[in-house]
Amino acid sequence: MARESAREQRRAVPPRNRDEVRNALEAALSREPALTLHDVAKGLRYASNDGGLSKTFPRLCKSLVRRRKAYLAKRHQEQERALRKVLRENPPPPLREVETRLGYKNGSSLRKRFPELGAAILANHKEYRRRQAAQLLARLQSVLIEDEPPSLASVARRFSRERNSVRKQFPDVCREIKERHAEFTRSQAARTRAMCEEEIRRLTADLHAEGKYPTMTLVKSRMTRPDYLDYVKFWAILCDEKRSLAINWGRSIHCFSMIGSRL
Repeated sequence: MARESAREQRRAVPPRNRDEVRNALEAALSREPALTLHDVAKGLRYASNDGGLSKTFPRLCKSLVRRRKAYLAKRHQEQERALRKVLRENPPPPLREVETRLGYKNGSSLRKRFPELGAAILANHKEYRRRQAAQLLARLQSVLIEDEPPSLASVARRFSRERNSVRKQFPDVCREIKERHAEFTRSQAARTRAMCEEEIRRLTADLHAEGKYPTMTLVKSRMTRPDYLDYVKFWAILCDEKRSLAINWGRSIHCFSMIGSRL
């Protein structure tokens, strides 16, 4: 009995605080958003749920409860309208973004309050991502028939995607893109080397026909890509062509000795 009496005393509003409590309740009736009885009791440092306020000030407390219910009902309607509007958005946003918009820190709370709308938003975004993935796959596959195979990095930039993200999502087609680009790069390099060699030999012969000694500097001055081949390869081709044309055999032998000294 003594324990129950002590508990009741803790819950009851001390007489000396009645004016203070009444003022707090009346102030709460004009607060936005509407407060709960627990909020008011907590502000007054009462230990229990409502601190016995509903017994001491029943009229004010009932008004506060009605106001809180009206606020929650209005908020529920506004959020429901907002969620239905989200269902008409294009592209459909992810549920996490919608939760942030409506001020939910825990997404499960929104799904508990609006299970059907939450499920519809999730389904819309999932279908949107599926369509996006299908479109991206089709675009990646179209790259495989291009005449000049691009690199995977350039393809990702073209489609405004991260290279690693695309590679993880479509590993097989990305592997084909990389292999085609690598083979294309090798064939282009081989073709360019062959063109440079043919040009060196042709220009060497042209200079010889003009009565000019075909030095490396002179041959390079007439080339379209003079710096493509490194020094050793350039000299090897040049000296070989000089030998085939019987141009100053002694100096050609000197050319090969210079190449050997650089290896």
